[in-house]
Amino acid sequence: MPSKWAVTDPAERTVLQLDAKVTGKLLNPFHRTSLVVLDPHGHELYRLIDPRARAADRLLGAGPGDWAFVKGGILAARLVLLPRREDDSPTGVVGRIARMFSGSDRGLISLGPKHILAAPAILAIVAIHDELTNTSGA
Repeated sequence: MPSKWAVTDPAERTVLQLDAKVTGKLLNPFHRTSLVVLDPHGHELYRLIDPRARAADRLLGAGPGDWAFVKGGILAARLVLLPRREDDSPTGVVGRIARMFSGSDRGLISLGPKHILAAPAILAIVAIHDELTNTSGA
């Protein structure tokens, strides 16, 4: 799998670059950064990090449900797992089992007056981030 990606517009101009910072993860297994979001010129815009500060929490726990977009160490947005939808699953035991295994969507909660990135950029980040952090082996 590559460790750098370019997000382009329909005219194939680079809008964002994404860097998995593989070297940091190889040198430090407690590295908190999942992705670094760069502008088209390679300047850092945001880091997508595991918000758990303690190494023991990251080592012993399952992956976090929420991830933090930080800019210069300041929280700008959160990438969260949205609550599961109530759907038309069967009722009773079968329905409870089906709901237990149903997936959840990701959502971006920006902490400022507008979203930090456009929707296509967030979709690319989520797809790559989920692939990088998937520990299920699938």
